[in-house]
Amino acid sequence: GTTGVIQKVPSEEDIKKVLDTTGFNKIKFSPDYSRLKKDSDDTVLNLSAIAKGYGVDCITDLLKRLNYKNFVIEIGGEVYASGKKSGKLKGWNIGVAAPEKNSTENAYVVTLSDYAVATSGDYRNFFYIDGEKYSHTIDPTTGRPVKNNLVSVTVFHKSCMTADGLATAILSMGEKKAEDMIKKHNLAVIMFVKDDKGNLSPIISPAAKKFGIK
Repeated sequence: GTTGVIQKVPSEEDIKKVLDTTGFNKIKFSPDYSRLKKDSDDTVLNLSAIAKGYGVDCITDLLKRLNYKNFVIEIGGEVYASGKKSGKLKGWNIGVAAPEKNSTENAYVVTLSDYAVATSGDYRNFFYIDGEKYSHTIDPTTGRPVKNNLVSVTVFHKSCMTADGLATAILSMGEKKAEDMIKKHNLAVIMFVKDDKGNLSPIISPAAKKFGIK
């Protein structure tokens, strides 16, 4: 959880005021997406859902332009693996963390080459107020922290920025909507779901199984 910071839950009035200027429909783009226009001065862009992934992609592009072929870039848990570690491996072994607060164990180890992986979850970034747990991921439809049975979402994609954004979006959807989206777009995803008794179980999409995940 967060330490050293005074946390408080915003009032219903505060949340409603924010929701009035929240949403992608409050922003209009020019045809080539080079410019944007806001409906309200109070609408702001928060790019935290893709910032780390974007940073990984920028460094990856730079190193490739400099003709580096074999490397791994990691920023805050978001990863891009290029080439391979050695002649004996087909890529780089990248760990997918077990979604438990104090765990240092990997749930899976995946060999990636020229691929990115990003994870979003509520098992490390959260805080408690009056005994209730609050996730750092906000549901854009309610303005409140996400409350569903998804504990973590890991996405594999060629673009780390895309993987980063998808992981956050899927986490906020909940299991049913997430499964529909994953199936529709054939996304490579690992979701950890918590049941009513607190037990965790993985859901591995068909596209993710192609990485050797079982």
